[in-house]
Amino acid sequence: MIQPLRLRRDERGNATIEFALFAPTLLLIIFGVIQMGVLFLASAGLNHAVAEGARHATLYRPGVARSTMTTEIQNVITARRFGGLRAAGLRTPVLTYGTDAGLDYVDVSLSYQVQLEFVFMQVPAFTITRTRRAFLV
Repeated sequence: MIQPLRLRRDERGNATIEFALFAPTLLLIIFGVIQMGVLFLASAGLNHAVAEGARHATLYRPGVARSTMTTEIQNVITARRFGGLRAAGLRTPVLTYGTDAGLDYVDVSLSYQVQLEFVFMQVPAFTITRTRRAFLV
């Protein structure tokens, strides 16, 4: 009769059991924060690449053909990407030329497919797209 009472009052091992119950939740939170950081870094890299392409488009030279200008802008975007943007997920930049209120412009658009990697589950890849308009003055 004395032994079960002593066993009830014995608190050795409580911390181990509490940690075993809390550890999976803690690990999921940590991995989630890491993956959100990867996502924000990819978004910043994509913003930077599109902004550099739009900036290069503003260096418009009237005698240059649009096909040559398009190739130059695409090369600048590809060279200026950062933030863990892998070439495999990066789509070809799309340039759309137009006129707004008598001013020529180019819309620089770029897409990137992000694959988040969680330890315990698979998340489908999704696409981030950024567009910036540059006026050709």
